[in-house]
Amino acid sequence: MEEKKLILLSITDKGIPCLWEKGGKDQNGYASAVLIADSKGYKKDGIYFKPLFCDEHALIPVVIGDLVCDFFQDYEDGPVLWQIEDIDPQQQYVSLVKIDKTAAPYLVKMTERKAMHYKCTIPYFVKNWDQKTQYKTAKLKRERRG
Repeated sequence: MEEKKLILLSITDKGIPCLWEKGGKDQNGYASAVLIADSKGYKKDGIYFKPLFCDEHALIPVVIGDLVCDFFQDYEDGPVLWQIEDIDPQQQYVSLVKIDKTAAPYLVKMTERKAMHYKCTIPYFVKNWDQKTQYKTAKLKRERRG
């Protein structure tokens, strides 16, 4: 039997169904993350961003077939990959069905990395992700702070 779950949907003023990306490791060491991608596992563009770490910080429009990968420290088998099966704007929920992690291995990897990033405030893009680029971004932030 396939595993399913419901998650809360956000609706914009223009009626666009969206989910929040979030994550990072908090000051208590608890790691969690949620990343959203299209049906092929590539990044989607956000429409609203908040500068909060370890919390909701990128609002992403979603459609049926998109992928949602979540990771919580309590998960024994690492990140879980879900596919959007149904969107109900009236009831404000999204129905997800669990799929095999091999459907989007980079999305799974980035979700785990984001969860382990202490007080994560930088985006973790699945498409064109490059560890060297991420390092340069973090290094520039440190240099600007002094």
